[in-house]
Amino acid sequence: MERRLLSGVMNPAMIVTVGIGIWMVFYRAEAPGWWPSAIWLHIKIALVALMLVIHGLLAKWRRDFAADHVPHSSRFFRVINEAPTLLLIGIVILVVVQPF
Repeated sequence: MERRLLSGVMNPAMIVTVGIGIWMVFYRAEAPGWWPSAIWLHIKIALVALMLVIHGLLAKWRRDFAADHVPHSSRFFRVINEAPTLLLIGIVILVVVQPF
């Protein structure tokens, strides 16, 4: 079930999200010269990159579980499970508020 969720939902959603994000940055620019002044966008891109790294790690750990190899403790996985949610909250706040 986890494999189907990863390959059927999460990976395609990640590809579409990154693709649309790149399209928005390069083809939907608000005005010339807006990129260097959008600090919130730089922070958001860094958080999205961190989310992609976590996505890759979670996919690797899913393969490890399938091979009956548990690389970390259950406490570690309970904590790391909250990382995508916290990153998502930060990303949404940056987009909506644009504080910088």
